Amino acid sequence: MGKVKASYVAAKALAAAVGDIIPYALGGTTPEGMDCQGLVRWAVAQCGGDVGASGSNTIYRKCVEAPFALTGETWRRVEAGYALFIIRASGAEPKAYWGDGIGDVYHMGLAVKAGAICSVDASESAGRVRALTPTQARQMWTHAARLKAVEYDAPEQGSALYDTPETSAPERDAEASVEPPIDDTSASAEQGSVLQDAGQEPVPMEPPASAAPAQPAALVSQWYRVSTSGGGLRVRKTPSVVGEYMCTLNYGLVVEALGATGDGWIKIAFNKGGKRKYTGYAVAEYLTPCDSRGENILH
Repeated sequence: MGKVKASYVAAKALAAAVGDIIPYALGGTTPEGMDCQGLVRWAVAQCGGDVGASGSNTIYRKCVEAPFALTGETWRRVEAGYALFIIRASGAEPKAYWGDGIGDVYHMGLAVKAGAICSVDASESAGRVRALTPTQARQMWTHAARLKAVEYDAPEQGSALYDTPETSAPERDAEASVEPPIDDTSASAEQGSVLQDAGQEPVPMEPPASAAPAQPAALVSQWYRVSTSGGGLRVRKTPSVVGEYMCTLNYGLVVEALGATGDGWIKIAFNKGGKRKYTGYAVAEYLTPCDSRGENILH
């Protein structure tokens, strides 16, 4: 099977993001539902090609070439059809690749050229295939690479998708980032509990790719309830998606709010397994004000 044109792949991915709503579905690869790696595989298949593997971790390790970390300068090397990735640091590899030094490639998407819309992904947190603006993209993606199954128009140092160099992206949202994105592993736990501790973080859960909305200077409640059901809410030691991961909190868990950072994060306190209280940071968008029993106070 020969290579397919990058521009065609990008056009298919963009059409999926701006046409009829395509819902997020773990492992899906069709317009009836798809996940992040499914979107990339579907776009390539629509052009007559085959990515060559499934799962973002496997695709990054076996189906791309010339990967590089994204910074304000290297964004200029990204072309339409490039695969985009979010990679958690070395040491977080899934079991199949434990210790290879690459890290956990837990989300992916595609770069496209179409005015202000510059990348697309299938986001679990958003619940659908979506298009991101250049600003959102810079806040989200950490790495880029060429897919081996795709033919690009220019040499590896080719045309710029982003014309204005920027400093390294503001470290993105938890769910962000982080979106979702589950490709090579999965996890589950009883509702209302901490899912697991650092070192065992499930792949699927990160808040959305878009930047979290600014949080009011004053918190509206002392108590908040985890309101994202798409795999839980990640807690980090610092208010940044690249901050050290602590644990994942399940839907419905009530936490105490200690303060707002003003850029979309809340410092929270929570009990883990009935033991001492822990503190960390979570994305405000995925926390609903409530009373100490978890009842909503805002409607």
